Amino acid sequence: MQAGDWALLALDREALGHVELDVEAPAGVTVDLGYAEHLTDAEGRAGFSAGRVMAVKQATFSADRYVTAQGRQQHTTFDARGFRFVHVVARGPLTLHRLGVRDATYPAAQVGRFACSDDLLTRIWEVGAHTARLCMEDAFTDCPWRERGQWVGDLKITYLTNLASLGDHRVMARGLRQFALSQGADGHVNGLFPIPWQGGRIAEYSLIWCMAVRDYVHYSGDVATAHRLWPHVARALAFFETRLTPEGLTYTRQPWADLILSGAVAAEDTGEVGPLIDWVKTERVGALTTVNAFFYRALRDAAEIGSQVGEGEAAARYGALADRVADAINRLLWDAGRGIYADARRDGALSPLATVHGNSLLLAFGVAPPARWRAMCDFLRAELAHLCRDDPSIPTFFRQVVSPYFMYYVLRGLFAIGQGRYALDQIRAKWGHMLQTGTTTFWENFDPDTSLCHGWASSPTWFLSREVLGVTPAAGAGPVRVAPRTCGLAWASGTIPTPGGPVTVEWRDQGEALSLRVALPAGRGVAIESEKPLADVAVNGAAIITPDGALPDVEVAPDRRRATYPHPHGPA
Repeated sequence: MQAGDWALLALDREALGHVELDVEAPAGVTVDLGYAEHLTDAEGRAGFSAGRVMAVKQATFSADRYVTAQGRQQHTTFDARGFRFVHVVARGPLTLHRLGVRDATYPAAQVGRFACSDDLLTRIWEVGAHTARLCMEDAFTDCPWRERGQWVGDLKITYLTNLASLGDHRVMARGLRQFALSQGADGHVNGLFPIPWQGGRIAEYSLIWCMAVRDYVHYSGDVATAHRLWPHVARALAFFETRLTPEGLTYTRQPWADLILSGAVAAEDTGEVGPLIDWVKTERVGALTTVNAFFYRALRDAAEIGSQVGEGEAAARYGALADRVADAINRLLWDAGRGIYADARRDGALSPLATVHGNSLLLAFGVAPPARWRAMCDFLRAELAHLCRDDPSIPTFFRQVVSPYFMYYVLRGLFAIGQGRYALDQIRAKWGHMLQTGTTTFWENFDPDTSLCHGWASSPTWFLSREVLGVTPAAGAGPVRVAPRTCGLAWASGTIPTPGGPVTVEWRDQGEALSLRVALPAGRGVAIESEKPLADVAVNGAAIITPDGALPDVEVAPDRRRATYPHPHGPA
């Protein structure tokens, strides 16, 4: 390469790592490297096949400069970079022998896998697992390219994806403890930590942190950490209890974005927190359906944690308060005329705005009564038929109907009410839309305008393992729950890591019945639940189905693994 020469290099897929440079040059030659997740064409559109590297995006500078010594030399960048494309510019004569990337993601082996009769869903599982891995260093970060911040909303989802692929619990335990350190005197837990930015005071993120504590304890079995974090959970909930209205709903007074712009977040003693909810047009002031739904779920999860740490009285109180909040939501936020829940209640009146967000949460968390499900599902189908709203009055950034982040709660709600086939249709449509562009990771939004690798967009990986394969990777000595859902697929197979060892499942839909194979770690049993009659079942290679098609309690020699059927649902 001579002065002014340049090269555009592309990786097979996005990576997070330290760039290794092997060059030979005279002393004093400058080498500039610019990085990007995508290429940008002449019209400013993002793509993956043509264009140039834009190393500056969203006030983030993704570039390095190296000045050579005499002769052949190797240099490794001090900071890791998240990128797929790199633009190398020589400011003098040099020979580029090699440019490589030393991986900087969390060092965990992938145990999980998933495949099914739909190649697109198999690919989505793989890309979701890769996306989450790139957002996993010594913390669950939002992305490998921009701020690489530890956000609660991202952490909760990326942890679950990690459970389907890597099965690690240490990063989550560390993150939860760090967030506890962010708790203010008023009890609110910051949504971003350890970056010292008061803009992290996001209303619902404090509640999501409580929910994430429950997830961690449930899936890891680490009751010692539950004891340690219990006082922080109680204080976080107390913050919202003080904001309950006489009607029984918690109330927010100012949007998150307004708090940042006004500078109010700089002083914790203002007592204000604002909801983010999602990058969409939704209500953010009043008795919000979304925040109250999160409050309800956090109370339920706190009751579960309390029962595990010997706080039975507090657990009972949280359970009773959750019942009252659910009752208030169903009485005061249901719009009977439209057959949906409004986004908010203010001054005794319902907001005219209704979005998928509040309605999905109430399905996901079990608040909405079954008699309302059909109308709510019809509403969701109508809304989710579009990626974005054709409404010029809404700022472009907020026109999407729902982001990949909040689709976690949408999908959870759909699976909760038995709409698994439609949930898979949504995964195919929305995540398939991303894959059609040539991306190798999933994005912050459904348009490639911000981060193109965001852990919060990886939830299909979790749902395909958790719901379709049907394995609940919970801790404990009891039987592993296996409850596959066919959702219109002909077959699925895969492995999911659990604290006791990997569990492998393979099922095939034979029309009127299901064929099932399960491989378990030593010493574990299996509790099987099937939506169809079982044609044949084998556990660790031993057939346990009876001639009449029933699956009784059995002892399978020589390993003495017990299979039970039917078995009630475990926690969602």
